[in-house]
Amino acid sequence: MDMNNLSKFLKNQIGPRQLRKTAGELGISAEYLSRIRNGSAQPGPRICASIADHYGLSRLLVLRMAGHIDPGNVDLELADQVMERIGTDPDLQALLEAYIKIRTPAGRQQARVLLEALVEKGGLQ
Repeated sequence: MDMNNLSKFLKNQIGPRQLRKTAGELGISAEYLSRIRNGSAQPGPRICASIADHYGLSRLLVLRMAGHIDPGNVDLELADQVMERIGTDPDLQALLEAYIKIRTPAGRQQARVLLEALVEKGGLQ
């Protein structure tokens, strides 16, 4: 998926008159939300999580819509388990963001082992 999917979704959800209100609810500026909505800015994973929570969507879905996740590069089931547990903890969000951005197979495997261990031992609660 690419950024256009998120842009299209937001255009369908947010009319021009709702921009400021929605931006306030998301904790971002109306200008930045407008740029995301128009496809000229790619929101980071934390903003994607806010958008997902605001609209009751899966955080992984919004990350994929924004172009952050290539399903071939990330274990989506593991990422989904982690997303459910991290909540709003910024340190754990940063850990998942790092995992999502890893492009090498060896790096992904090392990060996967770490995330699996955290999930298994209950470190992500």
